[in-house]
Amino acid sequence: MSSRRRKAGARGAAVIEFVLVAPLFLMLLLGAIDWGWYFVLRETLVNATREGARIASVQDNPTAQSQNAAIAAVRAYLANVGVTAVPVRSPDVQFTSIAVPGLATPVRAISVKLTSYPSAAISGLSWTLVPSTITAETVMRLEVP
Repeated sequence: MSSRRRKAGARGAAVIEFVLVAPLFLMLLLGAIDWGWYFVLRETLVNATREGARIASVQDNPTAQSQNAAIAAVRAYLANVGVTAVPVRSPDVQFTSIAVPGLATPVRAISVKLTSYPSAAISGLSWTLVPSTITAETVMRLEVP
């Protein structure tokens, strides 16, 4: 076999290998991008609820005023990071008591929760199995007695 024929055969093998590997590589790449976006969005929502809980936990009196402050803080956080493509529903803000082992009295806390925030794959492909909604919740101890 001449060297010219060997080179032509090697080129043909490289094309066949590329055709076999490229779809798998593309699927992995698109899946990584979709899941990366999902995790970025989820962490953004967790940070927004954390910011709302932090603002409400330092209010002088746990009332509707501190609930409104928490809602405003969540919305402001999401607007500042640029997550405004989807309208933000009001987060669920509740005052709760948490039983802590070793303490006789429960600790007063605030819970800020964003439920069913829409999420979707950037690529638009459903086989990446990215969840369609995200729920983020933060529970924080009230700092003021």
